Amino acid sequence: MSSAAAQIPESGTLTEAPLPRLLIELYRSRFTGHLHLSRTRTRKVFHLQDGAPVASESNLPSEHLTGVLEDAGLLDAADRQAVDAYVRKNACKEGIALLSLELMEPKQLFEGLREQVRHRMIDCFGWMNGSYELDETPERRQAIQPFRIDPYRLVHEGLQAHWSVERMLEDLGPRLDRIARGTPRIAKVTRRLALDATVDRMITGLDGRQTLSAAIGVAANSRAALAAFWLLDSAGAMEYCDSPREPQTEERAPISAAGKRARMPAAAAARHANDPSAEKMRAEVLDRQERLDSLDFYELLGVARSADSATLRKAYISAAKRYHPDAIARLGLQDIRNQTGELFAKIAEANEVLGDKTRRAAYDRSLESGVSETDVTRIAQAEIFYRKGAILINMGDFRAALDYMKNAVELYPDEAAYYSDLAWCYYKKSPPEPQPALEHIHKALQLNPDDAVARFRQGLIERSR
Repeated sequence: MSSAAAQIPESGTLTEAPLPRLLIELYRSRFTGHLHLSRTRTRKVFHLQDGAPVASESNLPSEHLTGVLEDAGLLDAADRQAVDAYVRKNACKEGIALLSLELMEPKQLFEGLREQVRHRMIDCFGWMNGSYELDETPERRQAIQPFRIDPYRLVHEGLQAHWSVERMLEDLGPRLDRIARGTPRIAKVTRRLALDATVDRMITGLDGRQTLSAAIGVAANSRAALAAFWLLDSAGAMEYCDSPREPQTEERAPISAAGKRARMPAAAAARHANDPSAEKMRAEVLDRQERLDSLDFYELLGVARSADSATLRKAYISAAKRYHPDAIARLGLQDIRNQTGELFAKIAEANEVLGDKTRRAAYDRSLESGVSETDVTRIAQAEIFYRKGAILINMGDFRAALDYMKNAVELYPDEAAYYSDLAWCYYKKSPPEPQPALEHIHKALQLNPDDAVARFRQGLIERSR
Protein backbone atom coordinates (compact mmCIF):
# COMPACT_ATOMS: atom_id res chain seq x y z
CA MET A 1 0.00 0.00 0.00
CA SER A 2 1.22 3.54 -0.76
CA SER A 3 2.72 5.57 2.09
CA ALA A 4 -0.33 7.87 2.24
CA ALA A 5 -2.86 5.06 2.20
CA ALA A 6 -0.76 3.09 4.67
CA GLN A 7 -2.17 5.37 7.40
CA ILE A 8 -5.56 3.67 6.89
CA PRO A 9 -5.91 0.19 8.45
CA GLU A 10 -6.26 -2.50 5.78
CA SER A 11 -9.35 -3.86 7.53
CA GLY A 12 -11.72 -2.84 10.25
CA THR A 13 -15.33 -2.26 11.23
CA LEU A 14 -17.65 0.42 9.94
CA THR A 15 -18.33 1.34 13.56
CA GLU A 16 -14.69 2.33 14.06
CA ALA A 17 -14.32 3.78 10.56
CA PRO A 18 -17.73 5.01 9.30
CA LEU A 19 -18.06 4.69 5.53
CA PRO A 20 -18.19 8.44 4.68
CA ARG A 21 -15.02 9.13 6.65
CA LEU A 22 -13.35 6.07 5.14
CA LEU A 23 -14.19 7.23 1.61
CA ILE A 24 -12.82 10.71 2.28
CA GLU A 25 -9.56 9.32 3.64
CA LEU A 26 -9.18 6.92 0.71
CA TYR A 27 -9.78 9.78 -1.70
CA ARG A 28 -7.32 12.10 0.06
CA SER A 29 -4.69 9.34 -0.06
CA ARG A 30 -5.55 8.62 -3.74
CA PHE A 31 -5.99 4.92 -3.04
CA THR A 32 -6.28 2.61 -6.06
CA GLY A 33 -7.63 -0.87 -5.41
CA HIS A 34 -10.64 -2.72 -4.07
CA LEU A 35 -12.81 -1.74 -1.14
CA HIS A 36 -14.65 -4.82 0.16
CA LEU A 37 -17.75 -4.14 2.28
CA SER A 38 -19.70 -6.85 4.09
CA ARG A 39 -22.61 -7.05 6.50
CA THR A 40 -24.14 -10.37 7.53
CA ARG A 41 -24.69 -12.11 4.14
CA THR A 42 -24.34 -9.02 1.96
CA ARG A 43 -21.08 -8.60 0.06
CA LYS A 44 -20.06 -5.69 -2.13
CA VAL A 45 -16.80 -4.81 -3.85
CA PHE A 46 -15.92 -1.36 -5.18
CA HIS A 47 -12.93 -0.64 -7.38
CA LEU A 48 -11.41 2.74 -6.58
CA GLN A 49 -9.07 4.65 -8.85
CA ASP A 50 -7.19 7.46 -7.14
CA GLY A 51 -9.82 7.22 -4.41
CA ALA A 52 -12.84 7.55 -6.74
CA PRO A 53 -15.31 4.64 -7.23
CA VAL A 54 -15.27 3.40 -10.83
CA ALA A 55 -16.82 -0.09 -10.76
CA SER A 56 -18.67 -2.39 -8.37
CA GLU A 57 -20.00 -5.88 -7.69
CA SER A 58 -22.83 -6.97 -5.38
CA ASN A 59 -24.48 -10.22 -4.37
CA LEU A 60 -27.86 -8.51 -3.90
CA PRO A 61 -30.32 -9.37 -6.71
CA SER A 62 -32.01 -5.98 -6.22
CA GLU A 63 -28.78 -4.25 -7.22
CA HIS A 64 -28.38 -5.96 -10.57
CA LEU A 65 -28.12 -3.49 -13.44
CA THR A 66 -31.62 -4.22 -14.78
CA GLY A 67 -33.11 -3.64 -11.33
CA VAL A 68 -31.39 -0.27 -11.00
CA LEU A 69 -32.52 0.74 -14.50
CA GLU A 70 -36.08 -0.35 -13.80
CA ASP A 71 -36.13 1.71 -10.58
CA ALA A 72 -34.88 4.68 -12.59
CA GLY A 73 -37.70 4.22 -15.11
CA LEU A 74 -35.36 3.31 -17.99
CA LEU A 75 -36.69 -0.27 -18.30
CA ASP A 76 -40.08 -1.83 -17.72
CA ALA A 77 -40.80 -5.26 -16.25
CA ALA A 78 -41.09 -6.93 -19.69
CA ASP A 79 -37.72 -5.52 -20.80
CA ARG A 80 -36.12 -6.77 -17.62
CA GLN A 81 -37.48 -10.27 -18.14
CA ALA A 82 -36.14 -10.27 -21.70
CA VAL A 83 -32.68 -9.25 -20.50
CA ASP A 84 -32.65 -11.89 -17.77
CA ALA A 85 -33.58 -14.58 -20.31
CA TYR A 86 -30.88 -13.41 -22.73
CA VAL A 87 -28.23 -13.47 -19.98
CA ARG A 88 -29.16 -17.04 -18.97
CA LYS A 89 -29.18 -18.27 -22.57
CA ASN A 90 -25.92 -16.64 -23.67
CA ALA A 91 -24.04 -16.58 -20.35
CA CYS A 92 -23.17 -12.90 -20.80
CA LYS A 93 -23.37 -9.75 -18.72
CA GLU A 94 -26.47 -7.61 -18.53
CA GLY A 95 -24.83 -4.75 -20.40
CA ILE A 96 -24.17 -6.97 -23.42
CA ALA A 97 -27.77 -8.18 -23.33
CA LEU A 98 -29.13 -4.64 -23.22
CA LEU A 99 -27.10 -3.62 -26.27
CA SER A 100 -27.83 -6.83 -28.20
CA LEU A 101 -31.57 -6.50 -27.62
CA GLU A 102 -31.31 -2.82 -28.60
CA LEU A 103 -33.06 -1.83 -25.42
CA MET A 104 -30.47 0.83 -24.69
CA GLU A 105 -27.98 3.03 -26.52
CA PRO A 106 -24.27 2.86 -25.47
CA LYS A 107 -24.50 6.31 -23.86
CA GLN A 108 -27.54 5.25 -21.84
CA LEU A 109 -25.77 2.06 -20.82
CA PHE A 110 -22.79 4.10 -19.65
CA GLU A 111 -25.06 6.22 -17.45
CA GLY A 112 -26.81 3.09 -16.20
CA LEU A 113 -23.54 1.45 -15.15
CA ARG A 114 -22.49 4.63 -13.40
CA GLU A 115 -25.83 4.80 -11.60
CA GLN A 116 -25.42 1.18 -10.53
CA VAL A 117 -22.12 1.97 -8.79
CA ARG A 118 -23.64 5.03 -7.11
CA HIS A 119 -26.76 3.12 -6.02
CA ARG A 120 -24.74 0.29 -4.50
CA MET A 121 -22.50 2.67 -2.55
CA ILE A 122 -25.28 4.94 -1.29
CA ASP A 123 -27.05 1.91 0.19
CA CYS A 124 -23.97 1.15 2.31
CA PHE A 125 -24.18 4.53 4.06
CA GLY A 126 -27.12 3.06 5.94
CA TRP A 127 -25.00 0.28 7.43
CA MET A 128 -24.57 1.01 11.14
CA ASN A 129 -22.30 -2.01 11.43
CA GLY A 130 -20.33 -4.25 9.11
CA SER A 131 -16.71 -4.50 8.07
CA TYR A 132 -14.36 -3.41 5.33
CA GLU A 133 -11.13 -4.64 3.74
CA LEU A 134 -8.73 -2.87 1.39
CA ASP A 135 -6.91 -4.61 -1.42
CA GLU A 136 -4.48 -2.45 -3.38
CA THR A 137 -4.24 -3.23 -7.12
CA PRO A 138 -2.43 -1.68 -10.09
CA GLU A 139 -4.17 1.22 -11.84
CA ARG A 140 -6.25 0.63 -14.97
CA ARG A 141 -6.65 4.25 -15.87
CA GLN A 142 -7.57 4.01 -19.56
CA ALA A 143 -10.17 1.25 -19.21
CA ILE A 144 -12.28 2.71 -16.39
CA GLN A 145 -11.57 6.42 -16.26
CA PRO A 146 -15.03 7.40 -17.68
CA PHE A 147 -16.90 5.77 -14.78
CA ARG A 148 -15.31 7.84 -12.03
CA ILE A 149 -17.79 9.12 -9.43
CA ASP A 150 -16.89 12.23 -7.42
CA PRO A 151 -16.32 10.98 -3.82
CA TYR A 152 -17.28 14.31 -2.25
CA ARG A 153 -20.61 14.44 -4.03
CA LEU A 154 -21.17 10.76 -3.20
CA VAL A 155 -20.50 11.35 0.51
CA HIS A 156 -22.73 14.43 0.53
CA GLU A 157 -25.59 12.45 -1.00
CA GLY A 158 -25.05 9.41 1.22
CA LEU A 159 -25.11 11.47 4.40
CA GLN A 160 -28.42 13.07 3.40
CA ALA A 161 -29.92 9.68 2.52
CA HIS A 162 -28.91 7.66 5.57
CA TRP A 163 -27.29 9.67 8.37
CA SER A 164 -29.55 11.23 10.99
CA VAL A 165 -29.22 14.85 12.01
CA GLU A 166 -28.29 13.68 15.51
CA ARG A 167 -25.44 11.55 14.22
CA MET A 168 -23.94 14.37 12.17
CA LEU A 169 -24.28 16.76 15.09
CA GLU A 170 -22.69 14.21 17.41
CA ASP A 171 -19.65 14.08 15.13
CA LEU A 172 -19.46 17.87 14.94
CA GLY A 173 -20.24 18.31 18.64
CA PRO A 174 -16.72 19.00 19.98
CA ARG A 175 -16.35 21.86 17.48
CA LEU A 176 -19.81 23.45 17.61
CA ASP A 177 -18.75 26.23 19.97
CA ARG A 178 -15.48 27.06 18.24
CA ILE A 179 -14.96 29.83 15.73
CA ALA A 180 -15.04 28.30 12.23
CA ARG A 181 -13.63 29.51 8.94
CA GLY A 182 -12.94 27.96 5.59
CA THR A 183 -9.46 26.85 4.55
CA PRO A 184 -8.13 27.31 1.01
CA ARG A 185 -9.66 23.89 0.24
CA ILE A 186 -13.23 25.04 0.81
CA ALA A 187 -13.82 26.46 -2.68
CA LYS A 188 -12.41 23.32 -4.31
CA VAL A 189 -14.71 21.06 -2.29
CA THR A 190 -17.92 23.09 -2.43
CA ARG A 191 -17.93 23.73 -6.18
CA ARG A 192 -18.16 19.95 -6.68
CA LEU A 193 -21.39 19.68 -4.66
CA ALA A 194 -24.97 20.36 -5.70
CA LEU A 195 -25.56 23.36 -3.43
CA ASP A 196 -28.61 25.56 -3.00
CA ALA A 197 -28.86 29.15 -1.79
CA THR A 198 -29.12 28.04 1.85
CA VAL A 199 -25.83 26.19 1.73
CA ASP A 200 -24.22 29.11 -0.08
CA ARG A 201 -25.22 31.35 2.83
CA MET A 202 -23.80 28.79 5.22
CA ILE A 203 -20.43 28.80 3.46
CA THR A 204 -20.36 32.60 3.43
CA GLY A 205 -20.80 32.43 7.20
CA LEU A 206 -17.55 30.51 7.60
CA ASP A 207 -15.53 33.72 7.86
CA GLY A 208 -13.81 33.25 11.21
CA ARG A 209 -16.23 35.61 13.00
CA GLN A 210 -18.81 33.19 14.42
CA THR A 211 -19.03 29.74 15.93
CA LEU A 212 -19.80 26.63 13.95
CA SER A 213 -23.19 26.34 15.68
CA ALA A 214 -24.05 29.91 14.65
CA ALA A 215 -23.12 29.15 11.05
CA ILE A 216 -25.28 26.02 11.14
CA GLY A 217 -28.13 28.20 12.41
CA VAL A 218 -28.07 30.05 9.07
CA ALA A 219 -28.85 26.73 7.40
CA ALA A 220 -31.95 25.96 9.47
CA ASN A 221 -34.23 23.30 7.97
CA SER A 222 -31.56 22.23 5.46
CA ARG A 223 -30.37 18.65 5.83
CA ALA A 224 -28.16 19.19 2.78
CA ALA A 225 -26.44 22.07 4.57
CA LEU A 226 -25.69 20.02 7.68
CA ALA A 227 -24.31 17.22 5.49
CA ALA A 228 -22.13 19.81 3.75
CA PHE A 229 -20.84 21.00 7.14
CA TRP A 230 -19.90 17.44 8.05
CA LEU A 231 -18.17 16.95 4.72
CA LEU A 232 -16.21 20.23 4.88
CA ASP A 233 -15.09 19.37 8.40
CA SER A 234 -13.96 15.83 7.50
CA ALA A 235 -12.29 16.94 4.26
CA GLY A 236 -10.12 19.49 6.06
CA ALA A 237 -11.91 22.42 4.42
CA MET A 238 -12.63 24.12 7.75
CA GLU A 239 -10.36 25.25 10.56
CA TYR A 240 -11.14 26.44 14.05
CA CYS A 241 -9.92 29.29 16.23
CA ASP A 242 -9.77 30.15 19.93
CA SER A 243 -8.73 26.70 21.13
CA PRO A 244 -6.52 26.72 24.24
CA ARG A 245 -2.84 26.63 23.31
CA GLU A 246 0.27 26.26 25.33
CA PRO A 247 2.79 29.11 25.20
CA GLN A 248 5.25 28.91 22.32
CA THR A 249 8.57 27.28 23.05
CA GLU A 250 10.46 30.56 22.96
CA GLU A 251 8.07 31.98 25.56
CA ARG A 252 8.55 29.18 28.05
CA ALA A 253 11.03 29.15 30.82
CA PRO A 254 14.34 27.62 29.63
CA ILE A 255 14.99 23.97 30.29
CA SER A 256 18.15 21.95 29.97
CA ALA A 257 19.32 20.41 26.71
CA ALA A 258 18.29 17.03 28.10
CA GLY A 259 14.76 18.30 28.53
CA LYS A 260 14.98 18.34 32.34
CA ARG A 261 14.22 21.18 34.67
CA ALA A 262 17.28 23.18 35.48
CA ARG A 263 18.62 22.88 39.00
CA MET A 264 20.20 25.93 40.60
CA PRO A 265 23.75 25.24 41.86
CA ALA A 266 24.21 26.00 45.54
CA ALA A 267 26.58 28.90 44.78
CA ALA A 268 24.09 30.47 42.42
CA ALA A 269 21.32 30.06 44.95
CA ALA A 270 23.45 31.81 47.52
CA ARG A 271 23.78 34.84 45.24
CA HIS A 272 19.98 35.27 45.44
CA ALA A 273 19.71 34.70 49.17
CA ASN A 274 19.58 38.41 50.01
CA ASP A 275 18.19 39.59 46.67
CA PRO A 276 15.24 41.95 47.38
CA SER A 277 13.56 41.01 44.09
CA ALA A 278 13.75 37.32 44.98
CA GLU A 279 12.23 37.92 48.41
CA LYS A 280 9.50 40.05 46.83
CA MET A 281 8.70 37.20 44.45
CA ARG A 282 8.62 34.74 47.37
CA ALA A 283 6.05 36.86 49.15
CA GLU A 284 4.02 37.26 45.96
CA VAL A 285 3.93 33.53 45.21
CA LEU A 286 3.03 32.56 48.77
CA ASP A 287 0.32 35.20 48.94
CA ARG A 288 -1.33 34.10 45.68
CA GLN A 289 -0.99 30.42 46.56
CA GLU A 290 -2.69 30.97 49.91
CA ARG A 291 -5.57 32.82 48.20
CA LEU A 292 -6.12 30.28 45.41
CA ASP A 293 -9.49 29.21 46.79
CA SER A 294 -10.78 32.79 46.84
CA LEU A 295 -9.40 33.96 43.47
CA ASP A 296 -11.52 33.33 40.41
CA PHE A 297 -9.83 32.54 37.09
CA TYR A 298 -10.06 36.14 35.85
CA GLU A 299 -8.45 37.50 39.02
CA LEU A 300 -5.79 34.82 38.79
CA LEU A 301 -4.83 36.00 35.29
CA GLY A 302 -5.33 39.67 36.15
CA VAL A 303 -7.96 40.43 33.48
CA ALA A 304 -11.54 41.71 33.42
CA ARG A 305 -14.42 39.30 32.90
CA SER A 306 -15.10 41.03 29.58
CA ALA A 307 -11.59 40.27 28.28
CA ASP A 308 -11.45 38.94 24.72
CA SER A 309 -9.51 35.83 23.69
CA ALA A 310 -6.40 37.77 22.65
CA THR A 311 -6.22 39.54 26.03
CA LEU A 312 -6.70 36.25 27.87
CA ARG A 313 -3.97 34.64 25.81
CA LYS A 314 -1.53 37.46 26.51
CA ALA A 315 -2.30 37.39 30.23
CA TYR A 316 -1.81 33.64 30.41
CA ILE A 317 1.56 33.79 28.69
CA SER A 318 2.69 36.54 31.03
CA ALA A 319 1.53 34.64 34.14
CA ALA A 320 2.98 31.34 32.90
CA LYS A 321 6.38 32.94 32.36
CA ARG A 322 6.34 34.77 35.68
CA TYR A 323 5.25 31.85 37.87
CA HIS A 324 6.82 28.93 36.05
CA PRO A 325 8.51 26.67 38.62
CA ASP A 326 11.82 26.87 36.75
CA ALA A 327 11.71 30.67 36.71
CA ILE A 328 11.13 30.70 40.47
CA ALA A 329 13.94 28.16 40.98
CA ARG A 330 16.37 30.42 39.09
CA LEU A 331 15.78 33.03 41.79
CA GLY A 332 17.02 30.55 44.40
CA LEU A 333 13.51 29.87 45.74
CA GLN A 334 13.55 26.09 45.51
CA ASP A 335 12.04 25.86 49.00
CA ILE A 336 8.67 27.08 47.68
CA ARG A 337 8.62 24.81 44.65
CA ASN A 338 5.50 22.97 45.87
CA GLN A 339 3.56 26.19 46.36
CA THR A 340 4.75 27.42 42.96
CA GLY A 341 3.64 24.19 41.35
CA GLU A 342 0.12 24.56 42.77
CA LEU A 343 -0.09 28.15 41.58
CA PHE A 344 1.19 27.30 38.10
CA ALA A 345 -1.25 24.39 37.74
CA LYS A 346 -4.16 26.69 38.65
CA ILE A 347 -3.02 29.24 36.06
CA ALA A 348 -2.93 26.50 33.42
CA GLU A 349 -6.45 25.40 34.43
CA ALA A 350 -7.70 28.99 34.16
CA ASN A 351 -6.31 29.22 30.62
CA GLU A 352 -7.89 25.91 29.64
CA VAL A 353 -11.35 26.86 30.92
CA LEU A 354 -11.43 30.48 29.75
CA GLY A 355 -9.94 29.57 26.39
CA ASP A 356 -12.90 27.32 25.56
CA LYS A 357 -16.13 29.22 24.79
CA THR A 358 -18.49 26.60 26.16
CA ARG A 359 -16.53 26.05 29.36
CA ARG A 360 -16.05 29.80 29.81
CA ALA A 361 -19.80 30.41 29.49
CA ALA A 362 -20.49 27.73 32.07
CA TYR A 363 -17.80 29.13 34.37
CA ASP A 364 -19.23 32.64 34.07
CA ARG A 365 -22.65 31.28 34.96
CA SER A 366 -21.18 29.56 38.01
CA LEU A 367 -19.68 32.85 39.18
CA GLU A 368 -23.01 34.64 38.80
CA SER A 369 -25.03 31.96 40.58
CA GLY A 370 -22.48 31.06 43.24
CA VAL A 371 -22.16 27.48 41.98
CA SER A 372 -19.03 25.70 43.15
CA GLU A 373 -16.21 24.99 40.70
CA THR A 374 -16.96 21.29 40.87
CA ASP A 375 -20.21 21.97 38.99
CA VAL A 376 -18.58 23.83 36.09
CA THR A 377 -18.09 20.68 34.01
CA ARG A 378 -21.70 19.66 34.58
CA ILE A 379 -22.97 23.07 33.48
CA ALA A 380 -20.73 23.04 30.41
CA GLN A 381 -22.16 19.68 29.40
CA ALA A 382 -25.67 21.05 29.83
CA GLU A 383 -24.80 23.92 27.49
CA ILE A 384 -23.50 21.48 24.88
CA PHE A 385 -26.77 19.51 25.02
CA TYR A 386 -28.71 22.76 24.72
CA ARG A 387 -26.74 23.95 21.66
CA LYS A 388 -27.33 20.65 19.85
CA GLY A 389 -31.01 20.72 20.73
CA ALA A 390 -31.33 24.31 19.50
CA ILE A 391 -29.87 23.33 16.13
CA LEU A 392 -32.38 20.48 15.83
CA ILE A 393 -35.22 22.88 16.69
CA ASN A 394 -34.07 25.22 13.92
CA MET A 395 -34.15 22.28 11.54
CA GLY A 396 -37.69 21.36 12.61
CA ASP A 397 -36.72 18.05 14.21
CA PHE A 398 -38.47 18.61 17.55
CA ARG A 399 -38.67 14.94 18.51
CA ALA A 400 -34.87 14.55 18.27
CA ALA A 401 -34.32 17.88 20.04
CA LEU A 402 -36.49 16.77 22.96
CA ASP A 403 -33.91 14.41 24.45
CA TYR A 404 -31.14 17.01 24.25
CA MET A 405 -33.29 19.58 26.03
CA LYS A 406 -34.27 17.06 28.71
CA ASN A 407 -30.59 16.39 29.36
CA ALA A 408 -29.82 20.12 29.53
CA VAL A 409 -32.59 20.71 32.09
CA GLU A 410 -31.54 17.72 34.16
CA LEU A 411 -27.93 18.86 34.32
CA TYR A 412 -28.71 22.53 34.97
CA PRO A 413 -32.29 23.14 36.17
CA ASP A 414 -31.81 26.87 36.84
CA GLU A 415 -31.73 28.11 33.23
CA ALA A 416 -35.01 29.54 31.93
CA ALA A 417 -34.09 29.16 28.25
CA TYR A 418 -33.63 25.40 28.71
CA TYR A 419 -37.17 25.01 30.05
CA SER A 420 -38.62 27.27 27.37
CA ASP A 421 -37.11 25.25 24.53
CA LEU A 422 -38.01 21.96 26.21
CA ALA A 423 -41.63 23.15 26.40
CA TRP A 424 -41.51 24.14 22.74
CA CYS A 425 -40.29 20.66 21.79
CA TYR A 426 -43.23 19.05 23.61
CA TYR A 427 -45.62 21.44 21.88
CA LYS A 428 -44.24 21.17 18.34
CA LYS A 429 -43.36 17.49 18.09
CA SER A 430 -45.75 14.96 16.55
CA PRO A 431 -47.86 14.02 18.38
CA PRO A 432 -47.77 17.12 20.60
CA GLU A 433 -47.95 16.92 24.41
CA PRO A 434 -49.53 20.18 25.62
CA GLN A 435 -49.55 19.29 29.33
CA PRO A 436 -45.78 18.81 29.85
CA ALA A 437 -45.25 21.73 27.47
CA LEU A 438 -47.33 23.97 29.74
CA GLU A 439 -45.56 22.73 32.88
CA HIS A 440 -42.13 23.53 31.48
CA ILE A 441 -43.11 26.93 30.06
CA HIS A 442 -44.43 27.87 33.51
CA LYS A 443 -41.10 26.85 35.01
CA ALA A 444 -39.27 28.99 32.44
CA LEU A 445 -41.38 32.01 33.40
CA GLN A 446 -40.82 31.40 37.10
CA LEU A 447 -37.10 31.63 36.46
CA ASN A 448 -37.38 34.61 34.10
CA PRO A 449 -40.76 36.39 34.17
CA ASP A 450 -39.55 38.95 31.59
CA ASP A 451 -38.82 36.38 28.86
CA ALA A 452 -40.93 37.62 25.92
CA VAL A 453 -40.35 34.45 23.88
CA ALA A 454 -41.56 32.26 26.73
CA ARG A 455 -44.66 34.48 27.14
CA PHE A 456 -45.47 34.13 23.46
CA ARG A 457 -45.03 30.36 23.59
CA GLN A 458 -47.22 30.17 26.70
CA GLY A 459 -50.10 31.78 24.82
CA LEU A 460 -49.83 29.35 21.92
CA ILE A 461 -49.62 26.32 24.20
CA GLU A 462 -52.60 27.37 26.34
CA ARG A 463 -54.78 27.98 23.28
CA SER A 464 -54.00 24.48 21.97
CA ARG A 465 -55.42 22.71 25.03
